[in-house]
Amino acid sequence: MNTSYGYNQNDHNWVEPRELIVRLVDIVSKGGNYLLNVGPTAEGLIPQPSVERLQDFGKWMAVNAEAIYGTSAWKVTHEQAAAGQPVAVRFTAKGDAVYAICLTWPAQDLLIKALGTPGRAVAAVRMLAHPIPFSGSRPTPA
Repeated sequence: MNTSYGYNQNDHNWVEPRELIVRLVDIVSKGGNYLLNVGPTAEGLIPQPSVERLQDFGKWMAVNAEAIYGTSAWKVTHEQAAAGQPVAVRFTAKGDAVYAICLTWPAQDLLIKALGTPGRAVAAVRMLAHPIPFSGSRPTPA
């Protein structure tokens, strides 16, 4: 979780927890697996910065594991942030469910173009952290 593979007492270049989650989501959206390296000290102790990052990772996974475990890449892996779309989104799929994972919290309404497949309706949209379905409208294609 820093720049060394294994424990290195001189490596204090720790990757931020948010960046670890972004890497996980990006890799899983492409059908891959993410390996986190946790190197113990010579005494067998896990360094505190590793513990903190694993705890943050665990908190995120407690809410979002459904969008990660047992999923595969969807037909579209991502939508990049752009003008009018300030949030990058990654997609995973499991069964009939498609998971759209925002890499940052949207500050405004979010239009996810990849879900606008002609002839196929979106049955429901909900946030994993909030089981109440969204109510909203789907824009009419131009």
